[in-house]
Amino acid sequence: MDAETARRWVARATRNSPIKSAYSSALDYALMRAPRSWQASAADFKLLTYEQRATMLDLGLLPDSNVPPPAELRSWIETAHRLDTPQDLAGRRILIFAFLPYWIDYFVAISAVLLSRGCEVELAWLPYGNSFTAPDPQPFVNWVRWRYRTALGGPFPRFRSHELSPRHGEPNGSTASARPPARLSELALADTQYSLRIEDVDTENVAEHRRVFQFRMARLTSTYHLLREIIKARRPDVLLTASGAVLEFAAAWQVAHDTGILPTTVESWERRGTAVVGAGRKCIEIDSQWFWKRDEPHVLDDARRRRVEQRIEEREGTSWRDYTFQCQYANASSPAEIYERLEIDRSRAVVLACANVPWDAMFANRLGLFETMSEWLRALLKHFARRTDCQLLIRAHPGEISLGTRQTCEDIVREAMPQLPAHIKFIPPGAEFNTYSLMRIAQLGLVFNSTTGLEMAMRAVPVIMPVQAHYIGKGFTLDPQSVEEYFAMIDARLALGTEAPSLTQEQVRWAWCYFDLYAHTWPRPFPWNLPILKEDIARWPVERVVSPDGLAQFGDTFAVLAGRT
Repeated sequence: MDAETARRWVARATRNSPIKSAYSSALDYALMRAPRSWQASAADFKLLTYEQRATMLDLGLLPDSNVPPPAELRSWIETAHRLDTPQDLAGRRILIFAFLPYWIDYFVAISAVLLSRGCEVELAWLPYGNSFTAPDPQPFVNWVRWRYRTALGGPFPRFRSHELSPRHGEPNGSTASARPPARLSELALADTQYSLRIEDVDTENVAEHRRVFQFRMARLTSTYHLLREIIKARRPDVLLTASGAVLEFAAAWQVAHDTGILPTTVESWERRGTAVVGAGRKCIEIDSQWFWKRDEPHVLDDARRRRVEQRIEEREGTSWRDYTFQCQYANASSPAEIYERLEIDRSRAVVLACANVPWDAMFANRLGLFETMSEWLRALLKHFARRTDCQLLIRAHPGEISLGTRQTCEDIVREAMPQLPAHIKFIPPGAEFNTYSLMRIAQLGLVFNSTTGLEMAMRAVPVIMPVQAHYIGKGFTLDPQSVEEYFAMIDARLALGTEAPSLTQEQVRWAWCYFDLYAHTWPRPFPWNLPILKEDIARWPVERVVSPDGLAQFGDTFAVLAGRT
């Protein structure tokens, strides 16, 4: 569609449009969800006003956009009420909380499946966008309200939509004088790190950090009390939300926990066709001991080996074809190439330290020996500065590129040690080095809390863990109990030089078995992935998801979301 054709469409569509004041964020949202192939042609629409573009979005006139128009959202709910499907979840009262348009769309689809199986569903939503550090522009809020009032306005027999409407996230009305729970302060600090993409936050001395913290505290407090009022009035059996770990979703999880309502959570997973879910816990918290105990005696048969080998092949390469994102941008290299390009001395041991994305690390720091990943990196640099008998490679997480971060791993390293000695080498996230190729030359692995620790163990590299990652305590990692023991373990390994023993075959087998659980048992089958919802729902419409074939694949996952464990 060229600009002239678009103008003709929009001229007709906007004569009596209720969203003439729509803000540019509506288009930004569409572009964010659209495939890259279409984003490149977005210049065709430069001459259109933002109001016209937003109208095109909601009328479904943006080709290839991943944004379902309101009429399509409504059709999912209508279809659910018409289907003649098993009512195996009849009588369960589900309160769903969502904000952000793409999450609301996702939960409308989930609502439809739960409705078709007999649940009574109430969807409470906030008219917020991606502005986590300041109020959204009012025209954008108006657009979100119009979109979901149009899509979700009743009456429906077993579905009800609640628009939560605090003013810019500030507590108002009956919630204004309500005292926020103490736990919300911790959540607001995590939100500040997440929103600013900074791990080292100082709310006392940095004005921006303090302002964002106060804004997040207001948003969380408002959400908490608005949902508490609905729970008090409606008494649902379950409160379903996303993640439960950050932003308003964390406030929703907390209010369910505090009021005795079962919280269930879902997070779209990295691999297509999967999601992680939790009942009574945040879905990103893996109950690894239960999985591991049930898996005994940890047999690596041919079928399991092939499954794991397939995932290894995908992750080591650059295609990541079964994934919705990419974390490797360089092809594999031989050890000889790595030695030459990094000027590695083969006579000295190589230690590979793999960092997290800094702002994301705080979610992974469960009872760690170090307060933050920054503190861990600084301690490593200080310790290894005098260890010239070895070589330390610090690999920044490639996800810094795709996820974005204001505080980079390189910032932390350069601030702590502006001039790196020759035996310490920093490898930026976009450098033409494949992380898995680096593992091939390492005698020791160090991570803060990333999957690379598990993946190094799968390649027989000993790994010393500074935090209680989900894969510790399984027999294939070294798990010190103090900072002193952590560095003592490092020194003990380095004392053996390049002759330090690798993991045993049994330990490698355990690591492979655990990776299989992590990749194929913890994530559950799920029909839709958040970044590609419209594409997925075309392949798996609601009626197919609740068909005998769909229920065989996904039925148990939706049952967990409804609180049936």
